[in-house]
Parts: sequence; structure tokens; C-alpha cells
Amino acid sequence: MKIKVISWNVRGLNDKKKREIIKSQVQNWRADIICMQETKVEGDIKEIVNQIWGGRWVSYASLKASGTRGGILLLWDCRVWKGEMLQTGAYTLTCKFKALLQNFQCHITGVYAPNCKIERKIVWREIGAVRGLMEGPWAVCGNFNVTRYPSEKRECSRRSRAMVEFSDFIEDMELIDLRLEGVYYTWFKGDNRFDDRIRDWWTSFEFSGRPDYILACKLKALKGKLKEWSRSSEGNLGLQKSKLLSQLAGFEATQQLRALTEEESVRKAVTLMEIEEQLKNEESAWRQKSRALWLKEGDRNTKNFPSYCQCTQEKQQH
Repeated sequence: MKIKVISWNVRGLNDKKKREIIKSQVQNWRADIICMQETKVEGDIKEIVNQIWGGRWVSYASLKASGTRGGILLLWDCRVWKGEMLQTGAYTLTCKFKALLQNFQCHITGVYAPNCKIERKIVWREIGAVRGLMEGPWAVCGNFNVTRYPSEKRECSRRSRAMVEFSDFIEDMELIDLRLEGVYYTWFKGDNRFDDRIRDWWTSFEFSGRPDYILACKLKALKGKLKEWSRSSEGNLGLQKSKLLSQLAGFEATQQLRALTEEESVRKAVTLMEIEEQLKNEESAWRQKSRALWLKEGDRNTKNFPSYCQCTQEKQQH
């Protein structure tokens, strides 16, 4: 029996708009079982599950987040599968699934490993303990926060001890590593070269004089460079958002003509997530600009405050 399992690091389920995006992808994928990691949900998750699934025929098992990190959620159609929670750990969730329409059963372990090397060893022990409790097909999916080879990580040239331990764990558990297809990296955040760019600009400035004078001149020159960068395609949030919206419009136009392929559905989901991230960046940028304006203008930027107070007093008197 062939089953379709989706593993997705959603990086939080507390935002309602984000859940709508995830819901659309869940409906497009039509997976048998969905494993989501890094839900960041600490309390009751039932309403969130109903919103994501978009129907009543859903069962789930969850591992609550610890504060604002971690959290695992397994979803399945209860008309097709009977799921049973087998074991939960600090970083893993294992369920047993039995097909209701065929003679088939399997086990799935969802993982969200911490980024700490010491705590990650706890994950290996938890999965190893579960391995002895089951027989038959077993899938281990999730975010391990480690890769096996340097080629799977940006700007990595050598194999670390964590990579060796991860490979040894896969071999010890007799697992098959399903290699990535499509895009080379699953995700990356921001411009990792921005710090290097700032450093190069700073070292390229040459001024002479007293140390405080040199510092003031360098800061002024850096401000000019940042203004130029903000007007470019890399630094202009408006241009980046327009580009992402154009990509999304292309996917929507294609979807009206035919069904999207699995790779196109993934790319559309990534685009939607990037748009959401871009909107958050814009909001943060405007917040920073407002603070900078207040620091510059001070009370001169609140000239409407006396008139507002007078208007409020008149309303109270009436």
C-alpha cells in the first residue's frame, strides 16, 4: 500500500492568516498523514486543527510546545486511518496507524530536535527506545536541526561531528535516508551576506584625524551606503513584495487553467510564507522609522496633542 506523508516545519501556528495558507496547501496535497513541526502551540490545539484541516473527519495527536519553541502535530483522516498514540517524549511523538479499508499498518515518529548538541542526543535515545516497540513499516520525519553532508548546508565545507553522529544514528536504526528533490535548500532566512557587506563597507572607508572625527565620518559614509542599498532590489522591501506578489499571481493564473503539480504547490506555499514574512518586515521597518522620527522631532512631532485634549474635554463637558 502506498501512502502519502507530508512533513512540514510550519514555524508557528498561532497566526490566523498563516493557518489559512497552510489550510489551502493541506487541501491541495490531499495527503494521508501530515506531520507538522515547530507548531509553537502550548495550549489546546483543537480549534487550530479544525481550521487547518477544513473538515470534521480529522483526528490528531500533538506534542505541546515548550514556551515558544518546539511542538509537533500529526493529522489524519479518521475515515481512512485509525491512529493510536504510542509514545511521547520531550522532542518526539510516535503514533501507530492502521488502515480501515485495507490490511495495512505502519508507525510514524514526528521529530523536532533542538539546536543544542547535548539535547540532540536525547532525541537519538528517544527514537532508539521507540524502535524496539514496533514492527513493520516505520517513518521518522521532522526537523532534526542537523544535516548529514556539507553539501546540504549553506557555506559549509567540512563534515562536523554532529553530521557524523546523525549518519551513525540513521545506520544504527536501519533507516533509509530519502534525499531531497527539487529546490536544493529547504529554506533560508534573510540575506546571510548582509553582515559581510557591512564589514566590507566599513573597512573600505578611509579618513584621517582624531578618532572621534574618523568614527563620525565612517558612520556618515555608512549611512549613505545603506540608503543606496535600500533603494536596490535587495534592500527595497516594496520591490521584494511586488516580485513575490507577481510570482503568486502566476501560480494563481496557472491554477485556473490546470491543477498545480506537487512541486508548484510547494513553491506556491513557500511564496505565500515569504509574503507573510515580508509584511512582518515592512511593519517592523515602519515601527523603526516612527521611533527614529520621534527621537529626531521629539515633542515637535505631537503638535496635534493639545487640540486633541481640548476636543476630548469639550466632549466630556457636553
